[in-house]
Amino acid sequence: MRQASLRAASFALFPLLGGCFFDDPSIRPIDDSQPATASPTVAIRAKGSLLRMGDTSAWAQAEERPTGQVTFDHDYVIDATEVARHQFARLLGWTPNAGALDKDSTLPVSSVSWFDAVLYCNARSRRDGLDTVYSYAAAKKDASGSTWELEGLATDLSRDGWRLPTEAEWEFAARAGSGATWTWGGIADSSQAERYAWFQKNSDGRAHPVGTLLPNAWGLHDMAGNVMEWVNDWKGEYPARATDYAGPLVA
Repeated sequence: MRQASLRAASFALFPLLGGCFFDDPSIRPIDDSQPATASPTVAIRAKGSLLRMGDTSAWAQAEERPTGQVTFDHDYVIDATEVARHQFARLLGWTPNAGALDKDSTLPVSSVSWFDAVLYCNARSRRDGLDTVYSYAAAKKDASGSTWELEGLATDLSRDGWRLPTEAEWEFAARAGSGATWTWGGIADSSQAERYAWFQKNSDGRAHPVGTLLPNAWGLHDMAGNVMEWVNDWKGEYPARATDYAGPLVA
C-alpha cells in the first residue's frame, strides 16, 4: 500500500494525498477553464480489464505475495499528479510541513494522515458540486491541525465524488497497461529510472515539485518515487479473484 501523500480520483491525494476519481470519466473532462488550484486529470478506461495485483519478481516484498486477480467493472478518473501543498491549503486552510525549510508550494503535500486525505477529498467534492464519499460524526485533530481520527466514519463508494483510489485502481493506473515491474521497464532498464522517478540517486534526499519528470504511458506523474501515497483500503492479503476489489473491510 502506498502511504503518506495524496492523489485524488473521481468515481474516486497523490498526496501523497493522491488520487480522487469518478466512476464515470465523462463527469470531469480535462478542461483549460479549471481553476489554477485544480489538478489535471486522466480518464482510466478500466472496465472489463484484468489486473494481477502484487508482484512475483525478485524485488517483490513479502506483502506483495501471493498475487491476486482483480477484474474491473468501472472506469474512473484520477489526478495526473500528486496533490500540491497549495491545493491542499486552499481547500483545508492549513499546510502540513509548515515549518519545513523548503517553502515551495508546488511540492507534493506530505506528512498527512489518512484522515487528512479523506477530508481533502470531501472538501474537493463540495467545491466541485459533487457528492461526498465519506461521512463522519466528528473530527479529532492535534495541535498542528492534522486529523488523527474521524468518529463514525463511513465510506460510500457508490457516490460520485472525489475519494482516494483503491489499491487495485492505483496499481492499475501505475502499471499503465504494462506487465513490467516499473513504468520504464524491468531491472535491466534501470538507467531509465531517473527520467520518470525521484529516488535516492537523483532526489538529493528531498521531495520535488509535482509533475516535473516524465509521466507513465497514461499520463500519470510520480507513480514511482517522490513521496508515498495513500490509497482508500486497509492493508491486507490480495484476493484470489474479485471484481472491483476495494480491500479488506476492517484493519
